[in-house]
Amino acid sequence: MSNTDSTPVLVMIVDDQLESAKPEDARLDIYKKWLKHVSDVHHGKWTFDFHYCSGLDDVAKVVVAPGQPYLSIVDMVLEGVSWPTTAVDLLNDKLLDEKWPMILVSGKFDSPEAIVRVNRLIGKLDKATPCQFLTWTTIKRATDGFDADNVAFIVGAVLSRARNQDLRFKKGLDDPIDILHITDPHFGKATWDVGALISLRRAREVSGLAAADFLAITGDVADRGTPAQYQQAYEYFEALANNRVVERVDSGLPKDRVFMCPGNHDFSRPIALAANISNTLPYAVTVSISSESEWIRPYSWTPYYEFETKMTGQTHKWIINPGFRVNTRFASSGLIILELNVERYAIEDYQDGIAEADLRASINAAVAAVENARKNSECVLVLAHRHESNAWLQLSQMIQSNLQGLATAGPLVFLCGHEHSPEVSTALSERALFVRGVPPNSGPTLPKLILPMINCVRLLRKNGAVVGAEVQQFHQQATAWLVDDEGPKRYDYRGGKWPVHVR
Repeated sequence: MSNTDSTPVLVMIVDDQLESAKPEDARLDIYKKWLKHVSDVHHGKWTFDFHYCSGLDDVAKVVVAPGQPYLSIVDMVLEGVSWPTTAVDLLNDKLLDEKWPMILVSGKFDSPEAIVRVNRLIGKLDKATPCQFLTWTTIKRATDGFDADNVAFIVGAVLSRARNQDLRFKKGLDDPIDILHITDPHFGKATWDVGALISLRRAREVSGLAAADFLAITGDVADRGTPAQYQQAYEYFEALANNRVVERVDSGLPKDRVFMCPGNHDFSRPIALAANISNTLPYAVTVSISSESEWIRPYSWTPYYEFETKMTGQTHKWIINPGFRVNTRFASSGLIILELNVERYAIEDYQDGIAEADLRASINAAVAAVENARKNSECVLVLAHRHESNAWLQLSQMIQSNLQGLATAGPLVFLCGHEHSPEVSTALSERALFVRGVPPNSGPTLPKLILPMINCVRLLRKNGAVVGAEVQQFHQQATAWLVDDEGPKRYDYRGGKWPVHVR
């Protein structure tokens, strides 16, 4: 059976009726049949390594390996010579101290013993530790086909919550993952209309693309980093969901499926320059880096940070420190997302920026965090604003060299912008796939409406793993969108590399 995470889930089943003199009362075979069905329902997403415990000695032998997912299924009424009160207390201590995700089972939840046990456990349970109740009758009925899929979903939900993974993202092991990549819209320079979005949806549908699973934004959302420009941007991205360009949830944008990083224009220039008001010339503003006040710099990210929080639902202020964020919610689908803020590095004439060594340290810490989260060579989707081949070459080389290890250990796809020129290419000896968007920012072909180009990145999957990618580029002309005449650029991930596939 295939599994997107090669490490099986260690399942500790604690029950005083695993074996019985009466075959009809023995629970061992019922547990085995039930959990096989659970694995089948989840298309092999979870495989299991079972440890059946009829007493405390068996429990003591259960040891979770580092990084291994684990789950406990525990009978709430443990009786007999193997389960005196002291043994039950020691079991409770293990469940609580090691933060075991729990499914609590009983055929007697209304009994005084079960009520006391539940209260003793739940009262001390860490809020982050998932816990679910199932009656023994429900489990038995599930093995006979009654509500079996719903009961299997409960197990999957507990496992997903324990690993901070998205419960609503349901993809078959061979289904592709579609990413709508937008970069450098510079809201505030132009306007947009809903008609253009409808045209974009139709152009995608003609190309065989439905609503995208994820929205990836790689910076320069606003032109000058003002709240009004971010409000315009938010309305646009909401409209993307409402017009089925991006998958919609009841509340509009699927916040947990929006990934983003800031660009240099998302650093608020008015706030940054406010630190350079001259002390000698009344109301005069300079652009001298040396006169920038150290304390004002973090506040220059505030409008962007508030916008990002509204878009993603995230509240951690990663933009300033540590300068990266790792998202593992979709690791079971073969994808880990790394968002980088490389705009802390010497930004032109309005931000002093951090030293090169500090930026390197930040990227190295990001790589280490991804390596720690990567269990089965998941594809790493990296978002960063800059990755130029010409200007800012030093920064580009720094990013590449520090990501070398990630690209060697599994597929890596890098989304970026900034240069206002589209490019799909390989780098790092074909071990990384780079996708950059936006056509030239001047010339007769540039439309007046915002977002003149987007990338549609389709990650191709087999048995839950990313095995290739297709990139289609859509250009806006007036109020209509047209797909690139060349069609999708296809790359197959083979032997640790992304050689282009010629159809």
